[in-house]
Amino acid sequence: MGNRKLSLLSTVARVFDPLGFISPFVVRVKKLVQEIWERGVDWDSKLPDDLRIKWEKWCCETGYLSDMRINRCYFSNWDKDAGGIEMHIFCDSSQVAYGAVAYFWWETPSGEVGVRFVMAMSRLAPLKKLSLPRLELMGALVGAKLWKHCRMFLRVW
Repeated sequence: MGNRKLSLLSTVARVFDPLGFISPFVVRVKKLVQEIWERGVDWDSKLPDDLRIKWEKWCCETGYLSDMRINRCYFSNWDKDAGGIEMHIFCDSSQVAYGAVAYFWWETPSGEVGVRFVMAMSRLAPLKKLSLPRLELMGALVGAKLWKHCRMFLRVW
């Protein structure tokens, strides 16, 4: 992969993660893109050394994604006699990004607990510096949108 702004943006645009499985990985490169825009790097210019190093590190780490395994079935050990399925949504934020993640949780009659990742959403914090409580509220809003999306499309309840 090239070390110019245009090739970086082209590569980043190809990342397809609609369920947010790799959100923590993707948010790092989005922050890198934000830094490139902040510095006003021209389209065909080579990246400054510090940004190039971050870019090359991110590219090297893409190889680890092939080790990731995703269950196709949410409820492999769920029993009809089990209690209900609960959806748990966690929200968090920092000065860099904010987001939310949704999990299903259930317990079988034998006491076994099942937990499955459902979906995640993340956003970069705006360039304009906001207070951490404001960013936490933005994370909670993402969590509410995530809950609404899951409830509408998964039809578990």
